[in-house]
Amino acid sequence: MASVDNANCSCNYLFINGNLNINSNSTLNIYRNLINYGNIDGSADFSQLQFCGSAAQTFINLGTVTSPISIFTVNNPNGLTIDATSNIFTALNINLYCGILTNNKKLSIVICGTTPAMIQRGASGSSNTAGSLNDSLYSFGIGSGGLNILYVSSSTTINTGYEIPTSGNVNYIYAGYSTTLSKNITISDSLNLAAGSFSKGAKTLTLGNNCTIIRSGGSLASAPVYSANVNIAYTGSNAITIANEMPVWPTSTILQNLTNSNTNSVTINRNVT
Repeated sequence: MASVDNANCSCNYLFINGNLNINSNSTLNIYRNLINYGNIDGSADFSQLQFCGSAAQTFINLGTVTSPISIFTVNNPNGLTIDATSNIFTALNINLYCGILTNNKKLSIVICGTTPAMIQRGASGSSNTAGSLNDSLYSFGIGSGGLNILYVSSSTTINTGYEIPTSGNVNYIYAGYSTTLSKNITISDSLNLAAGSFSKGAKTLTLGNNCTIIRSGGSLASAPVYSANVNIAYTGSNAITIANEMPVWPTSTILQNLTNSNTNSVTINRNVT
């Protein structure tokens, strides 16, 4: 049995015919192709299997992956293909830093309990187009913690895609770059507007009861649909003028909690209640 322990381990081609453990807080970087006839165990906290080459890569999983792998990452602008003969495997967190993940029906995202599962598109500081899925995942086995989606960075506007379940229900969205909805979405916990414009386009953006909008530098291109009460928090160090995140008074009196920890200024340019 081989182990990746408390460090980054990198290789080009990797053929596994036994047991490979990726220990807690460790990353296995693959720069070319990975063929697994044995077992990959990356279930320890913050263990990561990352495909980070420059030429298109392939993952052939004819063995097993101990369920679930903690972090599965695609960080290759030319993408990763999961071979069609592969066995299905699961992950807690999926990072799509750059490149397209093809044949992702061989991958499920799953988590039990109250901790949210997570899918991230784009990487902080990256100049590449944010990564994406080319099809729906095999399944979204989401527990009571729900699903968090992070839109971090991209060279172009990010259009939401298959990272959103068919139901459209997500727990939390972080909008760190200009993003446009490609389907109707309902957010149950919070929407974090960090940078860029978050646009619903021709779709519907619904905020669940007691959902919180956190605004530090981004903005909403148009007003969402409020299921009932909403909370708003202004954070960060950018000067902000209230806009589409704020329910319109006096036709709406659903604002429940208004919090300001912004270290610059927040300008209220109309009545708020």
